[in-house]
Amino acid sequence: AGGQIDIGGSVADNLDLKIALARLPLNVANAFSAGLGLGGTIDGTVAVSGTTNAPRASFNISGNSVTTRQSLQAQISPLNVQTSGSFNGAARSVSVDRLNIANAEEIQLSGSGIIPLVGSGLNFSADGTAPLSIGARFLASRGASLSGQARFNVTAKGALNAPQLGGLLSISGGSLSDPLSNLRLTDIGLIAGLSGNQIAIQRFGAQLSGGGSVTGSGTVGIAGDLPTNLTMTLNNAGYSDGQTFATTVNGQLALGGSLLRDPILSGQINVGETEITVPESFASGATLLDVTHNQPDARTQETLARLKQVTPLPTPSARPSVLQLDLSIVAPNRIFVRGRGLDAEMGGRLLLRGPTTNITPSGRFELRRGRLALLGQRFD
Repeated sequence: AGGQIDIGGSVADNLDLKIALARLPLNVANAFSAGLGLGGTIDGTVAVSGTTNAPRASFNISGNSVTTRQSLQAQISPLNVQTSGSFNGAARSVSVDRLNIANAEEIQLSGSGIIPLVGSGLNFSADGTAPLSIGARFLASRGASLSGQARFNVTAKGALNAPQLGGLLSISGGSLSDPLSNLRLTDIGLIAGLSGNQIAIQRFGAQLSGGGSVTGSGTVGIAGDLPTNLTMTLNNAGYSDGQTFATTVNGQLALGGSLLRDPILSGQINVGETEITVPESFASGATLLDVTHNQPDARTQETLARLKQVTPLPTPSARPSVLQLDLSIVAPNRIFVRGRGLDAEMGGRLLLRGPTTNITPSGRFELRRGRLALLGQRFD
């Protein structure tokens, strides 16, 4: 498998060992646990002292082009890792003096602290940055893109098997573009605190390319079925599908329940002036373009290579969570329908209830005024 391990010293009542690692492949660990999916190599030194009953060790290790099953699934490029610290066999704990992680995608993390292998005493802190583009894998099927940078500062205390987490997460200058829905969000900003098993979103905001904004706050659990209590406000939010539909809306929405167990989206949307254009003809169908990359640059080639290597997402064995709706759509007037001789204004109220897979609408829209030009005649 390549690599080299040099061991020197003595083993007696007192330990005195020096271990040197050179280009040791990490995939040898996969033989003991196939789920690790480790790749890359490590270099470094380990010095062992103390006794067989209470060994001590100091280490200085570098990992090169490190990958795991999870990082491949998330399409995260290989990581370079540097760490140093010590192991105390009597206390059964690891003291990390320095941990630095970085890669070509500008993921950066630094941390230090004490990690007990059993019991309490965990005291570890980490901070760093990560690009929002690492979430692109979940949007790739839509052709959507996500950009921006997230900053985080996290602490973990208590016990390794039940850590108490705390910290802060922030995002500024983010953007989301979804061509399928013709939706683009810019100036995405977020400030959220991490406490125990919950993320408290103190402030979220984004601008819409069609005008207006969306803001929000609330909490999201990070354990169990992810209990959620979020509120969102639409502020003169403009939207257009780019072809037949354009509107401006205001409203208050709430997302509650558990994200993994049929959450409920409720609230009221007040629809402002809306333009619906009846096209002269309707397309009979459309197909996705078959894209061929012509002389892609190095980063594009790396992305395409990771897409081929990534392990596909497992097929869910149970019914997935389905969003439930309890929405009131209020549009008293100014819903204009125009085109092919039609010029009409409508208004009304509509309730949308039930799962998004089987929405049950109720309510009515009425004609406020209108005219139709047909065969040279105009009907008012």
